Amino acid sequence: MINKKYLFPFLLLFASLISRVIAVIYFGDVELDYEWGVIVSNLYNNEVFGFRTIDGTIVPNIFMPPFYPIFIYLIKSITNGNSYYLEIVIYLQVLLSVFAVYFFYKTLLYFFSKKLAYSSSFIFSLFPMNVYACSQISSASIILSFLVIYFYYFLSFIEKNSNKNLIIFSLMSAALILLRGEFIAFYILTLLYYFLDKKDLKFILSSFLITLILVSPYLIRNYKTFGVITIAKAEGYDLWKGNNPRAKAEGYYGEIIPEKLKNDINELKPARDYDIKIDKLFKDQAIRYISENPLNYIKLYFKKFFAFLFFDMNSSYPNYYSPLHLIPKIILSITTIIGIFLSFRKENFLSYLSVYYFFSISLFSIFFILPRYSLFLLPVQLILSTYALKKLEN
Repeated sequence: MINKKYLFPFLLLFASLISRVIAVIYFGDVELDYEWGVIVSNLYNNEVFGFRTIDGTIVPNIFMPPFYPIFIYLIKSITNGNSYYLEIVIYLQVLLSVFAVYFFYKTLLYFFSKKLAYSSSFIFSLFPMNVYACSQISSASIILSFLVIYFYYFLSFIEKNSNKNLIIFSLMSAALILLRGEFIAFYILTLLYYFLDKKDLKFILSSFLITLILVSPYLIRNYKTFGVITIAKAEGYDLWKGNNPRAKAEGYYGEIIPEKLKNDINELKPARDYDIKIDKLFKDQAIRYISENPLNYIKLYFKKFFAFLFFDMNSSYPNYYSPLHLIPKIILSITTIIGIFLSFRKENFLSYLSVYYFFSISLFSIFFILPRYSLFLLPVQLILSTYALKKLEN
């Protein structure tokens, strides 16, 4: 018999595991996206971390961040390239996601009773997009899992200054930066909050040093290869994708590249810095469009902001308007905003999460909004929503 003390955590984790296994069975996608597939293939067959082939030579990649394709490559290598290696990737994502549910529950215990922590953890565990993400070959599920662990160990360090909390927090920071380069901005925001709250530079300098050491091999590789210090170089293309004559909230992927831009791209000579040069061309084109159409840019920006906050009124994604996806998203957004108003300037950490929430939406709205991006804010939303329910209950 299971002790009553452990019964609910067991049921929570069991439900998490079963729901994800069912999602894999019915919705599992074991196809690599084009970019991931090319990079993994080049790594496995040619030992080159490259996406493009120019004049028959694979050139090094700076277009995509490194963590996820290297993760897939390692699994493929361990299994000697057997056809089932992507299934292993998916089930590792499932296990990591279940692991994250446990850490989310522990995070909630810092603020709420066990009853509220259990309830919110169940919602997090069974939230449709969270469950579905595990079944896909995509970095979204791993990013979410690492974010939960990141928040837990940051909060744990605030409560108890231990080297263990510092090291794991910094490890998660480095992993998230290598998964999505823009996470550097969120990491800096976190360190800024800690300084304003604790007036302590020791943690900030220690964490920054550990994180820098962990990401520095890839930064050094990019500096030696391309002459730039960055994780990935695609912000110009992403800016153009979200800001062009046919762009919607989710961007535009059609072939509408202006003739001059096409000619400029075609004139580029094969070189190792091809990705950097082509990204600059897209960036210049996007800035030109924004400067010539400022009102359209502002209008589109707020469409993206609204799409992230509530829903996209003009989405082309399959099943986007399914009640199973849309209703939980809208309800959670409303309760999140209520939680922000009730907690701001009353609870320091929750105020930080509120700033983190709006900073994320504001940053993504500069570029474009995809449905899976809202997944990255799920733990933040649920913590703030649980606070709202706690206050309304009282």
